[in-house]
Amino acid sequence: MAKALDSLARVVDVEEAYDILISNYMEYEKAIAGILIEEEVRQRIAYDGFNRDRRHMSRVTANLLSSARLFRDLTDISVPKLLGRKALATFRQAKAQIAEASFPYRFMEELRNHSQHENFAVTGLSYGTNWMEHKDEIKATRVHTFKPSVRPRLLAEFPRFKNLLAEYEAMREADSSQPESIDLTLYVRHYVMGMGDVLLTIREMLKDAGAIAHWISVVDRWLDAFLEADGNATKMGVEAEHLRNGVKVDYRHLGSELDDVIARLQKENRKLVNLHRIQFRI
Repeated sequence: MAKALDSLARVVDVEEAYDILISNYMEYEKAIAGILIEEEVRQRIAYDGFNRDRRHMSRVTANLLSSARLFRDLTDISVPKLLGRKALATFRQAKAQIAEASFPYRFMEELRNHSQHENFAVTGLSYGTNWMEHKDEIKATRVHTFKPSVRPRLLAEFPRFKNLLAEYEAMREADSSQPESIDLTLYVRHYVMGMGDVLLTIREMLKDAGAIAHWISVVDRWLDAFLEADGNATKMGVEAEHLRNGVKVDYRHLGSELDDVIARLQKENRKLVNLHRIQFRI
């Protein structure tokens, strides 16, 4: 009973870690949208405005990369506890295949380490405004762009980037449209899509093992006896009290509906696709 409860709680932790990652990704996109709108409304051309944008993007990028680290670390810890030590090798092999298929994913993984131990990820910002032509000039559309970027040459002194930078230079030689500076937003989107693949890998492994259904059945068999013995307390140690003038008027706990919690999280935490093909405009 205790093992089944612990396993279900770990599944919730993995899903919630991914939810935090996606929430921080949305904050990243909102930060860009906010800067675009402010540029149009205020038309700032001042050094302090640039510095404020740089700090803002550094903050949301750091939050995103930190939540990616949380998700990655939690999955590595959780898989062997949920499915056994042998499953960890299978899981890591699947992650290696995800990384191998995506240069942006591998670059962001290294940038995540770099930003936590050396420097902030954002090393460049570019602002742009242009008009989309229309046969009727009155109907022409004004388009703003804002791109945080990473300049590879600033990473050349760090040995961990040696192979990645060589690979990027080879990509640029093969495709002249590849920019000198890396578009951070594009790489962030690829990275988030890759993290969705990692989550789906865990889900598939749990499904193939029949693990969640088994744990839920164990809990269901012992639920009444457990709640009676435990005084209806939470099975996960997560609870909330609503106090009024120091008197408890309501109480909530995350416990008896763990299967519903997992189902809701899995429904909300879908894999994001085609992010690299999205363009937000104002």
